[in-house]
Order: sequence, then structure tokens, then C-alpha cells
Amino acid sequence: MTLFSPWQGAADAHAAPEPPRHAAAVRRLSWPDTARLVILLLRVRRLNRRLSADHRRVERHGLDAAGPALLATARRWMEAHEAMNAILGTPELPEVGQVRAMRQATDLAHENGSGGR
Repeated sequence: MTLFSPWQGAADAHAAPEPPRHAAAVRRLSWPDTARLVILLLRVRRLNRRLSADHRRVERHGLDAAGPALLATARRWMEAHEAMNAILGTPELPEVGQVRAMRQATDLAHENGSGGR
């Protein structure tokens, strides 16, 4: 595969460059999907900052101070990533899988702890 280079000979200068092989796998997003993706990216950025603040609060004051807010923010973060994956048609990020596993473990511990009361 040869890509266009301005330093190639004059005969090659007028030839169209070959598209990269991965370009065939990429689909073009519609304008509404692009707008949704940008909004989701901004939401994830805001949620990352909120998660960081909640994490610092937990480190300083314990889980009771920010536990519910941390779980709610993590749920919104996971939902935003799921929506982005649906738009892009990409697999789940490893970090999202880790948060999902921790949340499921937390939900199980909460159900087992409150079920005996």
C-alpha cells in the first residue's frame, strides 16, 4: 500500500492516494448522532470531574459522606458510556466493565445486608 507523498515523482503526484484499510470499517455518523455523541462526551467529562470530587470526599470523610452520590454518579457515567457505545458500535471499555462489576457487587452486598433485617 502506498500513500501519497509530495516527495514522490511527478507521475505519482497526480495519482489518488489509497484510503487506509481501517477506513472501510468506520461509518459516517449522521448529524443527530454526532450531536448526541458530543453531548455524551461533555456529560462524561462533567461526570468524571464529579466522580473525582466524590472520591476525594469519601477519602476525607468516609463512605457515608458521599456514598449515595458516588453510586448515582457512577450509574450515570455507565449509562453515558453505554449510549456512546451504541452510537459508535464499539465494544465496552474495560473501565466501564470494572465499574459495572463493582456496582453489581455493591448491589449484592446491599441486598444481602438489608434482606436479613
